[in-house]
Amino acid sequence: FQDDGGATTIAVKSGAMISGTVIGGAGQDSLSFESGAIGTNLGVSGVETVTVASGATVALKGTPTGLSDLSVAGTLRLDDNAYSRIAIGGSFTGGGTVFIDVNFGSAKADVLDISGTVSGTTAIGVKATGSGREIKIVERPDSTSSSGLFSVGSGYLLRFDGGDVYLSPSTAPKNMCSGQPGGSAFVCRGSISSAQSLSSSGSGDLKIDIDAGASFDVASETALSASQSGPGGIEITQASSGAAITGGADGIRAANTGGGFVSITTTGTVTGRGRGDSAAGIAATSDSSGTGVTVSAASVQGSANGIRIVSAGTGAVAVSASGSVAGSSGHGIHVKSSGGAVSINASAGVSGQGQQKSGIFAETHGGAAMTVSAASVQGSANGIHIVGAGTGAVAVG
Repeated sequence: FQDDGGATTIAVKSGAMISGTVIGGAGQDSLSFESGAIGTNLGVSGVETVTVASGATVALKGTPTGLSDLSVAGTLRLDDNAYSRIAIGGSFTGGGTVFIDVNFGSAKADVLDISGTVSGTTAIGVKATGSGREIKIVERPDSTSSSGLFSVGSGYLLRFDGGDVYLSPSTAPKNMCSGQPGGSAFVCRGSISSAQSLSSSGSGDLKIDIDAGASFDVASETALSASQSGPGGIEITQASSGAAITGGADGIRAANTGGGFVSITTTGTVTGRGRGDSAAGIAATSDSSGTGVTVSAASVQGSANGIRIVSAGTGAVAVSASGSVAGSSGHGIHVKSSGGAVSINASAGVSGQGQQKSGIFAETHGGAAMTVSAASVQGSANGIHIVGAGTGAVAVG
């Protein structure tokens, strides 16, 4: 069916079945399926509104285009082995079941990409192959949690990260950081007591997600270390209200030698028990071609330094801490930049208790600007110690 005119409404009645392709026209077109109606091997293009009533079943082929609003009270089948991204420019109303294809081995899945609001609770039916890490199946720009809006049957788990929804087998590895063999995306789950060392040499970013309930307590080594030797970045993200991360050396250490960025976000307390000069609760290094380092943390404690960043490139370095940061034998926060601007924002107490150490020690050697904002700072030598080589502005507040 092809609409060559204005707004058109197509209603598929109970007991009727259609297949082929429905092509909308210039107006606002809608396609609805009443209870008992069937759509099979159906393509949809340029139709703004699709409604699948309770008792109706629609099996789509390929990827619909121009879809604004989708309502599924019945059954919508996307499991045609095409691994489509269903872009919904407006609202999604659930209440029924959406069947999707998932290949855990190759990290492919049908995805609902919803720009607008979501209502109702939609059951996800899974036709799965392969084994591996979790996969995103719903993407929403809304940061409000999708918890309660989607459900899945036994054998699978859903993880809600803001509006996004991730699917994994219920047998996904626990008490470790797991990912695809040879891949560059990992998820850390469970109670982790052994050092997790993750690396990538590819062009893609090394992404590490830490579940809210995942905790690290590693006796003698760094709890979580990430290294990137390819041109990609490093992105470590802990879910909201995260658990503690404790390492016998560093809590978290990230090193990028390939020229990309480093981004570390933690929401639980991070502790590093190592006592070397470079040891820290959170440590990050970037080489001369690095594009920047960003650390956003809650509370950080280090037997040596609290947070330590060394950037040899010209990318900006930004540190923010919402909780206390302390270094027992070193600096509270130590940032060294060879050329990039430095920004430090600590909204709680910062202390550096080591001999001749500072609460905050920031240095740049490329003439870039430095900004330090802190609520309370203490140091055995200095509260705040700034070294600037060049003409860049320095602001302390």
